[in-house]
Amino acid sequence: MPPKVETTPSCEPSASIGSSNVPALCGLRAALQLANDIGLDRIERRHRQLADYILDEMKKRGAESWTSPDPALRCAIVSVNVPPVPRMDLENWMWKTHRIRIRGGDPSKLRLSTPYYLQKKDIDRFLEKFDEYKREKKW
Repeated sequence: MPPKVETTPSCEPSASIGSSNVPALCGLRAALQLANDIGLDRIERRHRQLADYILDEMKKRGAESWTSPDPALRCAIVSVNVPPVPRMDLENWMWKTHRIRIRGGDPSKLRLSTPYYLQKKDIDRFLEKFDEYKREKKW
């Protein structure tokens, strides 16, 4: 159970007025408990493994890494540049045709997250669809 949060005297009057978002607080408590049950070391190790995997796979596909080359300085987010692929077109295509959500920056940078609930098969599905997009668009 997370430690009890103490209120400071300056926020006590406003903390007693209105309603609390009890469902959100219960969800937060459950999420923290799950992370503690799994173990932060295991979560970090999984983040790193999945991020290294997707980075290596994207580099095999010609992507330029914008992620630190030092594994100690990266964790669950991989940034790559994939010119000449237009990022917004890829984002829209991935979402509209396959319900895969990605983000990035213009003109062709992708930011790929690997949260601990993501499975390797999810990454493989993204990679398969990325290859399909490039074939269809003749990139």
